[in-house]
Amino acid sequence: MMLIGVAIIAILMYYVNANYKPMTRCPLCGKKPSMKTTRVLLRGHYNPTSRKRAMINLQWARVDGKRTRVCTDCIKTLAKRAITA
Repeated sequence: MMLIGVAIIAILMYYVNANYKPMTRCPLCGKKPSMKTTRVLLRGHYNPTSRKRAMINLQWARVDGKRTRVCTDCIKTLAKRAITA
């Protein structure tokens, strides 16, 4: 009986998390994550280095009266243009 409850909770958590997509793009400039590798010498075809995703730095800011997550480059540009960010 307890195992059925755990299975139901696991299924519900799967469906809840399946629809969750974190915001990974800046709505102003469209910047998105990129793939990042480290350059290590003396590596062959069968000894590759690891690759990882370099996420962009999104911060909460107020743009046009709405609170959104914007990349730090856009926040800096908005501050230069004297628009409330």
